[in-house]
Formats: sequence, structure tokens, C-alpha cells
Amino acid sequence: MKIDFSYSPKNLQDGVKARTLIEQGLDRYVEDELREQAKSNWESYLPLKNLITLSVDDPTGHRGAAHRHDPEQHLLLSGLESSPGLSKGTLQAGMWTVTLSLHAVVTDDCRYSLQIWHEEEHG
Repeated sequence: MKIDFSYSPKNLQDGVKARTLIEQGLDRYVEDELREQAKSNWESYLPLKNLITLSVDDPTGHRGAAHRHDPEQHLLLSGLESSPGLSKGTLQAGMWTVTLSLHAVVTDDCRYSLQIWHEEEHG
């Protein structure tokens, strides 16, 4: 089985929006006494990035996860080999599930492409 997955854009290019999001995060997660210092260094958090990852389940359970930062991935899953994070083994008939996890979407628009196909193994 081959899986091609990509999403775009990777980085937020809008500097004003990036600063707003960073400051909102600092307000929410940084202790009061450290907040102003953190805000004065807001640019150190750039660039803000979208992050979408995927996990694969076969009819009997979890086959692995491709939790990578790459916005374009070409994954392989077969009885003989698999991409890192995925478990090689028999490709069982039945319902397979690919789950996309949206860890961060910081752009107003983020598009993805997911293509999955099966090729017979030879050898």
C-alpha cells in the first residue's frame, strides 16, 4: 500500500496575524512574571507552522503513525517493508482507516491531498 499525503501552506506568512497568535498563546500559557519578557522576544517563535499528521489502522488495529513535520510525505506499507513509524505485515482485506490529526492550523486556509493505492507485491 502506498500513501501520498501533503498539505499547504506550511508556514504562516502574515506577520501581523503571527504576532497576534503568539501573544495570545503567551497570555494563556506563560506565568505572569515571565510574560512581558516572553512578549518582547515574540519573533523567536517564528515561523508559525501548520502541522497535520496521519495514523493508519487496519481491520484489526493500529498499524502506525507518520507524525512528521514534512508537509509532503510518501509512505509505504507492505508485508516486506514499511516507512518508519508504520508496521510491516500482511495487508488484510477489510476497512482500513487513515486518521489526520490537526495539531496546528495557523493559516486562514490550509488544503491537503491524500492518495492511497495498493499494488501487488512480487517476490
